[in-house]
Amino acid sequence: MRLRYDGLRATVLAVAAAMFAVGAYAQPSQGDKEIGVAGSLVFQNSSPVSGSFFGDFTGGKYFKDNQYLGIYISPSINFTTAAGGASVGSFAFGGEYEYGFKAKDAKLWPFVGAAAGGIVSRASGGGGSNWSGGFQLTPEAGVKYFMDKKTSLEFVVQIPIEFHSGGTSSSTQFLFGLRHIL
Repeated sequence: MRLRYDGLRATVLAVAAAMFAVGAYAQPSQGDKEIGVAGSLVFQNSSPVSGSFFGDFTGGKYFKDNQYLGIYISPSINFTTAAGGASVGSFAFGGEYEYGFKAKDAKLWPFVGAAAGGIVSRASGGGGSNWSGGFQLTPEAGVKYFMDKKTSLEFVVQIPIEFHSGGTSSSTQFLFGLRHIL
């Protein structure tokens, strides 16, 4: 069975309208606790095989209806199967703050925030390994889409800035995740 263009367009419009509709969805309230998971797994389409894994695990509490304070842990691994290939693993941890632009009973909730903490990295390859550590400051902006009264999907853009003995470095991360109010 083939979908007609008009039928596909109507389906896409209906899904978009449902996502952006204002409904009776409760958003976090003062005192609510929230847990979350986000991340990515990437494999390069090349030989030798290489890739990366990044995870972001969070937990915290809303100390006001639209303000969240929590903790995070973020492990990551980069690898390659090349002869003598190097691998890098890091582990970031710290505290985070989010300010939500809450609209009464809206399904979409934009937010901004920041995180600060430590990072420990280990690089290996060519018969040796090297450990390093530093401080990380991460501004972020994103949007949560509430699927029901307690569960939301989120899209977040983060710019981690790492301060270490070799200087500073930064990157841009796009995270897709799931959060749940306990």
